[in-house]
Amino acid sequence: MPEKHRAECEDRECGGCRPRPSERGRLCAKHWSWLNRDLSMCAELVLQARESIEPGRPSDDGGRVTGTRSAPPAPMDVSAADAADELFALLMSSTTSAAEQLNCRPPDEQTWKLGGITHGFPSTVDPQGCAAAVRRLVSWWRDRLDDIAGLPDIADIGPDLHRMVRVMEARWSAGEKPRHLPGTPCRECDLMDLWWTPPNGVGWPITVECHHCGYVAPEEDLTRLARMVEFEQFGRKALA
Repeated sequence: MPEKHRAECEDRECGGCRPRPSERGRLCAKHWSWLNRDLSMCAELVLQARESIEPGRPSDDGGRVTGTRSAPPAPMDVSAADAADELFALLMSSTTSAAEQLNCRPPDEQTWKLGGITHGFPSTVDPQGCAAAVRRLVSWWRDRLDDIAGLPDIADIGPDLHRMVRVMEARWSAGEKPRHLPGTPCRECDLMDLWWTPPNGVGWPITVECHHCGYVAPEEDLTRLARMVEFEQFGRKALA
């Protein structure tokens, strides 16, 4: 992945021509970490975006009638539907392409297609169903992530996914966000890239995983690691 300019580069529009070394397949350590974190957030972001879509409601005028017409309904948040569809379409089309290259079968998900191209979710699927479909795709990716990281397409898919996730996170993310655990090395790769992810809902577990190698902390470690997050939060509040 490009990073900085060579001293002799004279191209003002160059996005970076001195590459970082590859760590996993065609990905450098930074982009491997981004890919893991972005995948971990996809299902929840799709759920939040789809749940924010509400059909037009009357404006807040107490139901009064003006002349012979009632107040017009509030517009539906079309951007939320578009964002969820765009993310799902990227994952689905990328999964299909990767499956062909890896000679394996992709998940069989219902899609909304036009001209043979996936554009999003079918209109009949509710928010929970949309999130479940994304979780299945992400699980498929997780099982083959090292192989997918070696495919030529990942150099384009990774940045596209990162852009979509950042935009959706800024607008539709709810609740606590994943937090980096400073000063805590991963048991597998020994790098400081452990992330604490809060529950997706009532009854869901917290998770601690390494965004570099994919290591997931066992249940017996979660209490200790959760206390580290609480201690770090307390420290930031005290400084504030």
